[in-house]
Amino acid sequence: MASTIAGPKDALNPTLEEAAATVATLVQVFSANDKYYLSPTYQEAEVRDDFIDKFLFALGWDVTHTIQKNPFQQEVKVERNVQMATAQRRADYALSLDPNFDSPVLYVEAKKPADDIATPDNYFQIIRYANQRGHALGILTDFEQLHIIDCRFQAKIDSAIYRAVRKYHYSDFTNPEKFAEIFYLISRPAIAGGSLEKFAATLPKRKGRPGQKAFLPLANKPIDERLLEKLDELRSILARALKNSNQQLDSAALTELTQRIIDRLVFIRFLEDKLIEPDPIIPKLGELTDRSAWQDFRLVCRKLDKTYNGIVYKFHPTLDAPDGLSIDDKNFADVLDAFDYHKSEYLFNDIPLHILGSIYERFLGNVIVATKKRATLEPKPEVRKAGGVYYTPKYIVDYIVQNTVGKLIDGKSPGEISKMRFADIACGSGSFLLGVYDCLLKYITRWYNEHTAKAPKAAVIKRNDVLYLSLQEKERILTDNIYGVDIDPQAVEVAQLSLYLKLLEEETTASARQYTLEFHRPLLPSLADNIKCGNSLIDSGFYNNNVGLFDDKELRTKVNTFDWKPEFPKIFKDGGFDAIVGNPPYVNAWELYASVPEMRDYINADSTYTTADRHWDLYVVFIERALSLLKESGSLAYIIPYSYAIQKYGINSRRMVLDNCTLESVADLRTVRVFGTVPVITIIPIIKKEKPKARWNVQIRKPGPTATKRNAGTIEDVHVISQSLFRGLHECMLRLDLDSGVHALCDKIESLSVRVGDLCYVNYGAQMSSKEKGKFGKDFVLRSSAASATCRKTISGRNLYRYRATWDGSYVEWKLADQMYGSRDAKFFETPKLMIRDITGTHRLELTYDESKLYCDHTILCALRACDASHFKQVELAAIDASQHYSPQLLIGLLASRLISAYYYWKLTGEGVRTGGGFHTYPKTIRMLPAFDLKDASKPQRSACHEISELARQLLSLHKQLPSASTDHARTLLQRQIDATDRQIDRLVYDLYGLTDDEIRIVEEATDASVKA
Repeated sequence: MASTIAGPKDALNPTLEEAAATVATLVQVFSANDKYYLSPTYQEAEVRDDFIDKFLFALGWDVTHTIQKNPFQQEVKVERNVQMATAQRRADYALSLDPNFDSPVLYVEAKKPADDIATPDNYFQIIRYANQRGHALGILTDFEQLHIIDCRFQAKIDSAIYRAVRKYHYSDFTNPEKFAEIFYLISRPAIAGGSLEKFAATLPKRKGRPGQKAFLPLANKPIDERLLEKLDELRSILARALKNSNQQLDSAALTELTQRIIDRLVFIRFLEDKLIEPDPIIPKLGELTDRSAWQDFRLVCRKLDKTYNGIVYKFHPTLDAPDGLSIDDKNFADVLDAFDYHKSEYLFNDIPLHILGSIYERFLGNVIVATKKRATLEPKPEVRKAGGVYYTPKYIVDYIVQNTVGKLIDGKSPGEISKMRFADIACGSGSFLLGVYDCLLKYITRWYNEHTAKAPKAAVIKRNDVLYLSLQEKERILTDNIYGVDIDPQAVEVAQLSLYLKLLEEETTASARQYTLEFHRPLLPSLADNIKCGNSLIDSGFYNNNVGLFDDKELRTKVNTFDWKPEFPKIFKDGGFDAIVGNPPYVNAWELYASVPEMRDYINADSTYTTADRHWDLYVVFIERALSLLKESGSLAYIIPYSYAIQKYGINSRRMVLDNCTLESVADLRTVRVFGTVPVITIIPIIKKEKPKARWNVQIRKPGPTATKRNAGTIEDVHVISQSLFRGLHECMLRLDLDSGVHALCDKIESLSVRVGDLCYVNYGAQMSSKEKGKFGKDFVLRSSAASATCRKTISGRNLYRYRATWDGSYVEWKLADQMYGSRDAKFFETPKLMIRDITGTHRLELTYDESKLYCDHTILCALRACDASHFKQVELAAIDASQHYSPQLLIGLLASRLISAYYYWKLTGEGVRTGGGFHTYPKTIRMLPAFDLKDASKPQRSACHEISELARQLLSLHKQLPSASTDHARTLLQRQIDATDRQIDRLVYDLYGLTDDEIRIVEEATDASVKA
């Protein structure tokens, strides 16, 4: 009785009239035979084929894939499996929009017409599907009825029935107004235009009870945050229950045991939801034998180990021993309830694996801390010091993997790829390993579909004329190509679990059963040779000089030495890894290794590492280690802090990379907070382990036009910079804004300038303390009043701005002493001087001229003209002579100009302007600032310099008048005069250097205060 319907001209973008005409025909057919369609014999599969598929097609959704034939680029995912043993599966229809085929925007659940669809179970089911993905709405239909469900709230069986916001009978489909409501809400063109978000915004917000905060819809809280909270809650329950019944368990044992139990339950739920295990397991625990649910759980795990293999169910001597752990059954039952698919709001087969990885990465940031009687959940010390767990978003993982692994495998056959090895040497929960595995699976699947004659029979399965990888082939790819190491044994366990879930992602009851029958072995391969636990940076040579530590079990666990070649002999026989990717830890080694300083000292002393310089950060050494593990022409890509590009502790690493490797590209992500609220800005260098070509240009990339503060979106090429230019810059800094125009402008500035260091003596102010012997044991003591004749007025950086210093009433009691930054005597401060703020709060260098003998602390740098500082032995005669031609006012006018601030940003520091913060200044970089060279200046140029000097003198005077202005109007007039004078100086400096209009635009864009992240 199926109908034949003529489709619209553009099936994916039908008009309201075209859709209405098609649906009217369906209504006519249903109405004419409603007794049959509403009878118990008419099944869900039939109503989907006869009506629901065609209804959705009429709304622009290519349900039958007659248009979108590529199985990897289809907007509609259709679940045709029959429900088994009441196990929950995916929604019947998942609708997405090109190009985000893996990110559904709406779920539609189908039912048979004979039954009433408005039941708590049905509503609960669609709410659970939609809510898990953060969808505000879900659709429930049997064609006779179509209900639109509000899915913003927690999926609960007792309240689900109240969540319908629209209900339609099939007779409404021919009502023009009613059908228009449906069309303009759920048709493909409507959803592409944002209809779901607009409709959700009109839904009422639920109010809290009087005196309570308003209730926030659950959709406002992402699935990863909710599930993480739930898993942490369950882990705490388990830890307390285990500790109460097993007092001998310490912190390490409880951390391992609680995670292993939760991992097993997560995996069971995944198997249940995927129907790989067709009969429910968790709901029956406690009923399988006459023993407790806990004993049943342990018994089931032993059976599952035989079927699935791997680390999750591997025999654990404490957990699985026959006379092992006991636990209060009531507490364990509470944990089981949270995983029971009848009651749980989560569908583990429908949680994207990168989301599950995000959850686990943060989950691993906490450990169980046990005392004699209690067990609590606390952050790991290194996580607390690092400010949290930096989980890498999927789009960053994809970018890194595609630009390393993706490029390396492009054009290669599966046989060639089988010889390649890819690794993450700080793999955590395995997000990058999942990204690599996914990349390989998609590429090899596409290759086999394009070369069907070359596809081995055992490697593929044919469905609907499309080749898919067999479980055997996916297992081969996993064990041949994917490798990882992490110092945390719990992380290694989770990484293996994540890869197992990915391996089974597309499997079914039938395919799993067929595999075990055919190969007579467990479903999962062992990953013990692929994913290993160890310290990627420290090998067993550590104990040569630290013999005593080897006897300390706790320290031995912390150090966890790892020898790469014996652990992966075949890989290093072949030369090493083809690519290493990841997000290495960002932790200052002095903090991380405070409890075991021998680890830091070993890395410092080890000849293997030449880049562990100053107060180095761990990620710098990870770069060096990764490059040492790559084969020649191998690729490395890490997401790392932007400070690597400009900080002193990265000098040796930058020089090593620029001298010995090809820096293929750098993604500049300073405008994006990749890690959310974690205050770190990042870059992604792509490094190839081969000598750079003579004229190699590094591709600089930035977020595209769709970028937001939290998501870079597409990362696009913007300009190139010569690698040799980077190598020749001060401290080999990676100046990412030095495109050809900026570089030419900097060259022009330098060609017409002398260095400030050739004119001035520059140094920090003094270290000061509020105590007689402060933190640094200094003799400069801060006072709130002039307590003695040796007290002097003093300021710090927060009191200093462009052309003004504000004294806040502080004094320093002065005595000569040796300081961290060299000797300071009274003449250093009492000589007329420029004062420069060490960390500016704006987009410009902040400095002023002081003749009032102000003292200052180390947050201010002082620049004394050499002719005024001739009594300091460090000052050279040539500088004394040259500086006599520069008045202090001319120097401040030049250095406080937009042009010199832009130069400082481009060449001498990298923080500031583009990140919405300020500059970091140092004596060395202030000495490198350019000042216009007066030696060969023309008469007009000398005249301009004189005018700059006079205008700077006016600015200093105007800023002094501003605080004492008696009215707002007077302050406004003064500020206008200040701004106008400032602009005059900028214009004169531009003319002095002969800047073109285009060059002026470049400068002003770089120093515009509105350019912020």
